[in-house]
Parts: sequence; structure tokens; C-alpha cells
Amino acid sequence: MLNFLKKIFRKRESKVEPWANFFTEEEFNMFISIVEKILKDQNYKYKREGSSIIFDTDNVVYLDNVAKYCKQSKLEDWESYLGQFFAQISSIYSSSKLDELLADFNTAKDHIVARIVPDDYLNIERENTKFLFRQVFRQDIPQTLTLLMADSGTAFMSVTKDKVNKWNVDEKTIFDCAIKNVAKNYKFETTTRKVNEENNISLNFVFSPDILASSVPLLFDSQFRDLMGKYGVLFCIPSGSFCISHAFNDVNTYFAVYELFQLADQMFHTEAKPVSPNVYWYHDGQYEVLDVKFKDQSIEFKPSETFMDVFEFE
Repeated sequence: MLNFLKKIFRKRESKVEPWANFFTEEEFNMFISIVEKILKDQNYKYKREGSSIIFDTDNVVYLDNVAKYCKQSKLEDWESYLGQFFAQISSIYSSSKLDELLADFNTAKDHIVARIVPDDYLNIERENTKFLFRQVFRQDIPQTLTLLMADSGTAFMSVTKDKVNKWNVDEKTIFDCAIKNVAKNYKFETTTRKVNEENNISLNFVFSPDILASSVPLLFDSQFRDLMGKYGVLFCIPSGSFCISHAFNDVNTYFAVYELFQLADQMFHTEAKPVSPNVYWYHDGQYEVLDVKFKDQSIEFKPSETFMDVFEFE
């Protein structure tokens, strides 16, 4: 099949769409052709708008993350992986399980979760569809979104406004419950690694195979209180699977910013489910984006006045 598809690609004049700019043109055409073949073979009725697959049942699947996974996988494995992906989606959409889980808040409250996603997750390509306006989300951490999702047991699915409106429960209560479920229902692996011997800098790595590690910063005041320092915690969430942090206790924390930034930048551009390349400082119940960037082949960090005020006490 791959050889057949490659012949087709050579006849097409197609450009890589912005959401998939990590693909070459041939890779992009290959990916879309495999997706379309699978959906056609399964007799799905759908339309594609950018990275969104919109089914006639009003359900929507986003291809962003699965495309990045394929990019990092062998070409010959794409068809098998995408087949499994859509089979899993089909098992959810073809049953009433999700509707049953979300029928009322008393039932849904044990299955909803808060997932941190990139702030362009609901990007401009989707603004012409009604699905953007059906998503339930808010912003907790700058330049990211906190998306309300439901765990069906086999996959995470977006919870839409029409479902939530029937619950007659305020949004804060819903999100508080969804955040608590992240800590209650999922396992995380935490390890500590020394990354800078000279300045005695160690980083804490929290990993989750359920792509919920990016939600860990929402739990710094509760489940992950031990990651906090005297002046809060520095952290990055480069992907859904990792939260990397450093307890802010003393002046050496200044050097931790550089270590976190390098990891954030590298992992954001290589992980299958990227979230943010930023380095953040959580303190006094607030999330602050640190002004750190590459400049002239070096790293430039411009600490805020609030950040520098800490050093006056040390």
C-alpha cells in the first residue's frame, strides 16, 4: 500500500498545512491519504477542516498529536498505528458509554479531568466550525488552556457545553472536581536528577503516561506540595507527559532557570504531545511566565522585579 500511495503523491500538487509544518510535503500527503483511506474503508461520514476530523455525528477528532507521533515513528508503522487510533475512537463514538458517563454531574464527577493543552489547541483553523464554541475550557497557566475532558476508560474525550449546561453546576465546582481527579485517579512517577554540579542544581521530573503531567502545576498547593520551595517553584511543562520543576529556596535558583529553559525548548520541539516552551514561576497562588529566550547563540534571562525581590531576603 505504501508504494501505491507514494505514486499518488507524486501526481498531487499539495502544500503542507500550517498545523502539520513538521512534515515534509510527501510525509504530509502520506499521512492524510492513510487517514482518508481508513475513514473511507470504515464508511465514516466526515469532513476535514485543517487538523479537525468532523463526523456527521457532531463528534470531532484532532489530528495534531497523532500526526506528531507518526512523525517520530517509522513510516511503515503509520497505517497500523492510525488504524488502531481510529478503531479506539470508533469504539467510543459507536457506543452510548460517553453519554452515560456525562448524563448528570453525580455520574460525571468521577470521570472528568482537567488537561493542560497549548493555547493554540483551539486554533484559528477551527474558528469557522461550531466545535470551538462547544469546548469547555478556561485559562489557569498563561499561554495554555485548561480543557475539560472525560476519561471513557480507553481515551480522553472533550466535554462539550451542551453536556455541562445540563448539570446545573457552576464552572468553578466542575473544574475543581476535574483537577482533583487528576491527583486521585492517575499515577505519576517522580524522579530527581542533578543537572548542574557546579551550582548544585537538581530538577524534579514528574512523568505520566496518561499525558496529564502537564496538569501537575494545578496541584502544587495540594498533591504536589512537596515540590514547592520557600518562594514557590519554577517549572516547565514541555509536553503532556512531563512536568519538570525546581523548588525556589535560595539564590541558586537563578541558575535553574537556564537548565529548565533548555529542557523546555528541546522537549517542546521533540515530544509527541507538546504543551509549552515557557519556564514558569508559581508563587502566592499566581503563575508567572519568566522572560527567558535564546539570543545571539546564548540564553538571555530578564528576571522580573518580583523575582529579584526574593534575592533581597537571601
